[in-house]
Amino acid sequence: MPPQIVPEGARLPGVPVARAYGEITWSYPAAAGLTAGLEVQYAGRMYVNDRNTDFAPAYTSGNLRIGFAQTTGRWTLREFARLNNFTNENFVGTIIAGDTNGRYFEPAATRNFLVGVSVNAAF
Repeated sequence: MPPQIVPEGARLPGVPVARAYGEITWSYPAAAGLTAGLEVQYAGRMYVNDRNTDFAPAYTSGNLRIGFAQTTGRWTLREFARLNNFTNENFVGTIIAGDTNGRYFEPAATRNFLVGVSVNAAF
């Protein structure tokens, strides 16, 4: 492919035009260390090539989480659960900037969940 002139003022591929993140959390330590949260993230349009002729559209996605924490002596046990992309938004998760075959887009995960436990010891 021959070199192409990049127009003046073209945006850098792979960098969203805007990005925002917000989180609301709530905790109630008397209830086994209960915590809960709602996260919302926004990513604006993201160009995928130097000439800005194609782009991944903007999206907004939300996540929910809940957790508990118990401490006994030096030990802390934490349990948590997350529901990611609870709105089941269909959006581009990553891009391959400047792909010469035009295969720029990789999908993000649809609604999914994660459950986990951690044990920590303080010394």
